[in-house]
Amino acid sequence: MGSPIVLGIESSCDETGAGLVRDGRLLGHAVASSMDEHARFGGVVLTRKAVAACTEHGVGTLVVVGGVAANSRVRSLAGERCRAAGIALRVPPLRLCTDNGAMIAAVGDILVRAGAEPAPLDVSIDPSAPLEYAALHPVAAGAVAA
Repeated sequence: MGSPIVLGIESSCDETGAGLVRDGRLLGHAVASSMDEHARFGGVVLTRKAVAACTEHGVGTLVVVGGVAANSRVRSLAGERCRAAGIALRVPPLRLCTDNGAMIAAVGDILVRAGAEPAPLDVSIDPSAPLEYAALHPVAAGAVAA
């Protein structure tokens, strides 16, 4: 029996990608995207609801961050709608608008490089687990933590 094949899946609101890896070699991959739909309709409902909520609650500034803030259509619509409603819009530079999946992958990379043991196959998933509890400096097997 050869080494195991690892299936990695990453999904966001725009794309889902999957890859099969064995011994560090990519055996196959696939990506499905809804970017064409987002290009035509992306941000329409999101920006409408966000500006309506600001108006309803007397909020004078709308802040758009994260992966969605990298969407040019969201940026454009949010700008138009905020100007029309007299609401200030704050959006970070594009280079700072990252997807949560990229950040989680970065934490995984840090853990692997630090020698963390892989989680068991039956590990429970908790998407709301705070990263402040992530062991970015894992203790080697058999060692005692200070």
